[in-house]
Amino acid sequence: MVPKRKSCHLAIITLFCVAFLLLPLTSTANFTVSGRIVNTDDGEAITNAAVFLNNSLISAATNSAGTFILNGVKSGQYDLIVALKGYKTYQQTITVTGATSLPDIDISLNGITINDEGQEPNTDFAVNYKIFKRFLFGQSIYSDQCKILNPGILKFQYDSVTLILTAKADKLLTIENLALGYRIKFLLTNFSYYLKSDTPELADYIFFEEMDGSPAQKAKWQTNRLNIYEGSAMNFFCALAGYRTRQVGFRVFRVAENVTASGKNKNSKAQTVKFKSVRSLELRDMVKQTAIKGRFALIFRDSLYVAFRKDHDKEITNPLQNRFTTMISLISPYAYFDNNGIIINPDGIAFKGYWKEYPLPELLPFDFEPASRK
Repeated sequence: MVPKRKSCHLAIITLFCVAFLLLPLTSTANFTVSGRIVNTDDGEAITNAAVFLNNSLISAATNSAGTFILNGVKSGQYDLIVALKGYKTYQQTITVTGATSLPDIDISLNGITINDEGQEPNTDFAVNYKIFKRFLFGQSIYSDQCKILNPGILKFQYDSVTLILTAKADKLLTIENLALGYRIKFLLTNFSYYLKSDTPELADYIFFEEMDGSPAQKAKWQTNRLNIYEGSAMNFFCALAGYRTRQVGFRVFRVAENVTASGKNKNSKAQTVKFKSVRSLELRDMVKQTAIKGRFALIFRDSLYVAFRKDHDKEITNPLQNRFTTMISLISPYAYFDNNGIIINPDGIAFKGYWKEYPLPELLPFDFEPASRK
């Protein structure tokens, strides 16, 4: 079972305008984001703080003056994270439309101790570490190729009254993914596991670094990355922005009328689910250009089923018979996304199936670009 991931992502945009037809938009310009990190208490510069855009390849460390520069940032909305041992994690949503200079960012000491009253340090590290890795890496075919390089910074606690195991780390975990060629810096803000359940809560911020490798290794990494990207939510929403979902291998379905959400026909409990393919014109009606260039709103009733297959020309008749199928439901009136395939209000949309089960070994940075998009 893959843990439920909580992400502090981006604010909901509520203003939109209707556009029936839209030409694909691209965002090729790169910009810088700069700023300065200071101590809340005395205003002194903070040195060597990690500053990064969540789930990306973009990061920097502050210098002796507390300043940083993030390079290669495209237009869009991002989660800016500041992390340093002993200080509270800082998160800010930023919108980039050009070179961006931020006001001074204040961070304060966290004042947190590991051995909180009422809890006991759990000395059975090996058992707890095995539990932690099982949920972090999931059941991916790449799990065995991922390794935590600094597990000693993990601190486990067990509450014998609530039967909850928690984990914390006061520094960034470093994880090597030898299947994709990424070194992942992982800021663990919460891991909570109820021993009578199999679904822990996991909250984190991460950024990626490219690993060095031989030409053969890099070619293999790129192949594995592309295999993951092809059926991903990022590829689907990027294609949806340009109305190219069928061309890249996605088929969209909805449950046929007179069939309940449970999959039974209203008049016959024995009848199986029937699906109706969502055609291009109908899909266009669900996607609206917002007032912000390169940002879109998705609206639909009930649920959509998105299936992927590598043979783009072959049809899919029943999405439930395809293991690369995800059921999408709206929690908010709209799901907002940009033309890079990034969901802007992730709390406003729910996935069930393939996309929900993505474990960390199959996670790509949001700024990953296959050759076809470069």
